[in-house]
Amino acid sequence: MDRSWLEDSELEKIDKRKLDFMLQVARECDGKSPKEMLPIIMTASKKSKQLGLQLTTQEAGIMMHIIQSYSTPEEREKVDQMLKHHNPSSSCM
Repeated sequence: MDRSWLEDSELEKIDKRKLDFMLQVARECDGKSPKEMLPIIMTASKKSKQLGLQLTTQEAGIMMHIIQSYSTPEEREKVDQMLKHHNPSSSCM
């Protein structure tokens, strides 16, 4: 995914600490397969809870919208695969 999504005005609605945390996780996942990303994301999820950096429903919706809007079809497929590994009965987090 190109970095143009970082300029999306919707990001202003997400707490800066949460956004910084998500960007760090995204960098760790860069170039990884969905299978390789899942443990990184699961660890990050636990850490975000410990740090009080969990996304609200609105913030998660903003991030999903941005991912869908700025990703290539191949990147969207990777995200879909990762979500299916996370929750086989649903394609949403």
